[in-house]
Amino acid sequence: MAFDPVYAREKLYTAASILMLPDGKQYDQALSSAFFEISLALVGIDPEKIKASLDDSDAELLQTIVDTLDTTGLTAVGDEGLYILKARSLSELQIHDFCEAVLSLSISLGR
Repeated sequence: MAFDPVYAREKLYTAASILMLPDGKQYDQALSSAFFEISLALVGIDPEKIKASLDDSDAELLQTIVDTLDTTGLTAVGDEGLYILKARSLSELQIHDFCEAVLSLSISLGR
């Protein structure tokens, strides 16, 4: 599967929109939904190959996103999925950096 920057941009825009709307009580759900949208854009894609086609700044943004989506070491409990658990495990700084990366990369891919 080849990287489709238009599809990736659409998914990043959707994720950015999701992240702008929630109140504090629903933020873990919003993050989980954003993670899902972004994972759709990255399905079957090697992020390292994508990063090679981006400038350094955009490659760094993508790495922030990929690192944030990484659920290694987490185990789903009951009905809660890995993305909810990941969202709850993030610090405020990690959430801020992730949101900034999503918005910035969506804008950059739109150029």
